[in-house]
Amino acid sequence: MENYTSLSSQQAEVYPGGYTPVLHQEDLTEELKMTREGIVVKPLVNIREFTNCYTVEVCIPGLNREDFLITVEDHTLYITVLHKEKDDLHSRSGKYQLHEFNYECFTREIILPENADTEQVRSEYRSGLLHMHIPKTNRPMDKIRMEVVVY
Repeated sequence: MENYTSLSSQQAEVYPGGYTPVLHQEDLTEELKMTREGIVVKPLVNIREFTNCYTVEVCIPGLNREDFLITVEDHTLYITVLHKEKDDLHSRSGKYQLHEFNYECFTREIILPENADTEQVRSEYRSGLLHMHIPKTNRPMDKIRMEVVVY
């Protein structure tokens, strides 16, 4: 049987500030099935390698940290976004003449290297960029599934 570790139940104790993810997997699955006006473009990603870690930067403007659900399963990083405007700006301002981006709902998968310590992923969202820091490890990693808190 595979060994899966989840930190979700411990997050309230580990992360200060009462972070409570708004997104739930069932809601996201239904939202991703819906069609939307315009094209949903996957955000651009930069991955850099340093001697002791990897950094991942994802360009996703106009969101809140609560709009993200970031999970790690084995060595795959899943970034899922569900952003719903409280005020329907689209209907107030008319139809689009050109609609080239839409980051309201998407999932992006990133395959991480085998030496990435997926149990220690840290993430922060500021100024339209999602920053993630992933340390390197020399030890073999257990198969895990966990959520990553966005600060």
